[in-house]
Amino acid sequence: MSMVSDTARAMIGWRIARPKLFVALGLALTLGACAREEGRSANWRTTNEPPPASLNLAPQEPASVPPSPKAPSMQVLPPSPSSQIPTERSPCLTKWGSPRLDAPPECEGRGPRALPGQGIYKIGKPYTVAGRTYVPAEDPNYEETGIASWYGDGFHGKATANGEVYDMHRLTAAHRTLPMPSYAYVHNPANGRTIMVRINNRGPFKDNRIIDLSREAARLLDFKGRGLIEVRVSYAGRAPLDGRDHAERAFLERQPWYRQTVTLGD
Repeated sequence: MSMVSDTARAMIGWRIARPKLFVALGLALTLGACAREEGRSANWRTTNEPPPASLNLAPQEPASVPPSPKAPSMQVLPPSPSSQIPTERSPCLTKWGSPRLDAPPECEGRGPRALPGQGIYKIGKPYTVAGRTYVPAEDPNYEETGIASWYGDGFHGKATANGEVYDMHRLTAAHRTLPMPSYAYVHNPANGRTIMVRINNRGPFKDNRIIDLSREAARLLDFKGRGLIEVRVSYAGRAPLDGRDHAERAFLERQPWYRQTVTLGD
């Protein structure tokens, strides 16, 4: 009887304690799940409390990236020296700095002067020779076909119209309207030869001739013995004021016909 009573009492105690055990077990599982969830979401804080020092959430400095180069059209360039030049036209000088031919008397003695072997840039005002008026101008599209002549010993060593010294052994020429000094291509259609000459003088003023070449230029175009020839002349741009013919010689040496004549000993 006593044994039965103890067993019965144990079963009754288990039935009473079982709900409490399940409640405690459920509570423990719930707290563990919350703790794990907090650990996963620790970096997504929405409160105003400062984060733990171990998280190191301080803003990082952006990496230094070199700026991309700008296109030339977007670059801001410093003003060029030319922008500091007054826009008002000088009564004594042209916009290129050479003396104006129509300058008033008080300009006498001003402006650049030609050095030995070196001239000044000059276009000139309209002028009349033998009843015919010529209008000098810088015309990039100039091209003309006509008669060429040449001049030599009688003018060798004398001053040209822009102050240079004429040297018949260099590739120079006189023209009626092109700027001085400037370059011009002269083509001889009879033999296909083309040279580049330096315009540093005015002329010729006889008949309908359009250019007067140096003796060396006439020799290279192969008409020195005849005196006159039909040529085509085209403007090639301004020339420097150094008076040298290195550019003309460089152009000449690139011509196939010239290399051939040098090989043959012409």
